[in-house]
Amino acid sequence: MIGRPPEDPEIRFWRRVKKTRGCWLYQGHQQKHGYCQFWTPKDKTIYAHVFSFRIHGGKLTKKKPLVCHTCDVGNCVRPDHLWAGTQKENLADMIAKGRKPDLSGPRNGMYGKRSLGFTGRYHTKKSRLKMSQSRTGKKLSAEHIANIRFGRWGL
Repeated sequence: MIGRPPEDPEIRFWRRVKKTRGCWLYQGHQQKHGYCQFWTPKDKTIYAHVFSFRIHGGKLTKKKPLVCHTCDVGNCVRPDHLWAGTQKENLADMIAKGRKPDLSGPRNGMYGKRSLGFTGRYHTKKSRLKMSQSRTGKKLSAEHIANIRFGRWGL
């Protein structure tokens, strides 16, 4: 065998955990959305909070497939801050805690291309610019209007 023997994943995991009064923070690779990844030979890449949930006896089922946080800290791996739930329960928890995302974007109808009247093929560039200013109170560029028309993004 070349190199050193593989280290026990639990030992490697705990070496990267910083315990504080509240959360136990995993100090490994953290993604943009705040969750950390951990590599195990069996599962390959797994979220650190899911690994912690499993090693502390937590079970995920088809009815409860997610590991959710009571503390809302993505890199927290403290077992009493983790619970098994569904996407619906996790979203309800998020809304109850006042962390509801802003859903007023183009994909949610508030500023969709239909509401601004940009669906017509026959509007000229000039008329679309004028229409955007009268309907939104904002002066939008032709490029921005084109992006709204083709569903790429909103105001």
